[in-house]
Amino acid sequence: MAQVSVGKEAIRKAEKICNEVIQDLSKSTLRLDQSYKDAGQGWRDQKYNQLGIIVKECTDKLREPKDALFEILEKLVEIYKTLEEYEKVNL
Repeated sequence: MAQVSVGKEAIRKAEKICNEVIQDLSKSTLRLDQSYKDAGQGWRDQKYNQLGIIVKECTDKLREPKDALFEILEKLVEIYKTLEEYEKVNL
């Protein structure tokens, strides 16, 4: 069986990466929504409404990985706490 070494620093790096990706996805969602709203200032017809449906589908899909990353962050916190407890044990 392969041995795995997990350090607190590696966990913190993983948390940082997850948070950065969450922020990037959030910014992308906001930019997409804002671009759609900006287009609506001079363009309000059936095609604009169709575009709105597509934009909504896209933003919904961008939220899915964010939800998964939040779950990963919760697990990383659990692992970090467990590792800290393990390190406190003197054998």
